[in-house]
Amino acid sequence: MSDLIARLEAATEGSRELDADILALSDYRSTKAYRGWIMMQAKGAARDDRTYLLRFAPHYTTSLDAAMTMVPEADDRCLEITIYCTGTEVDLAYGNYLQSGLSWAKTTPIALCIAALKAREATND
Repeated sequence: MSDLIARLEAATEGSRELDADILALSDYRSTKAYRGWIMMQAKGAARDDRTYLLRFAPHYTTSLDAAMTMVPEADDRCLEITIYCTGTEVDLAYGNYLQSGLSWAKTTPIALCIAALKAREATND
């Protein structure tokens, strides 16, 4: 996950490649959409997870709505977004505020993705 966070921090705009890499961190193979994709591919085309990820990943890095779906659920979460002319700062904290994701990026969706991934990484430690 650290490698993906570093690539997001270096990004100047969203991309489908980054979206696919974010979706790859989830349990996408258990979804109904993925099972339907595999059944379709069984009719002749080679099974290719990367093609699935590129085609069906939500637009995490270009859509604020999609990026918000990455924010971990919690009753006591605090999300602060500050937009500057040079980029966006996002601070995502929850629980006892020890699990925090502070990020900076050129775009708001990317900054939110970074903060959400950092917060998830903190809870996995």
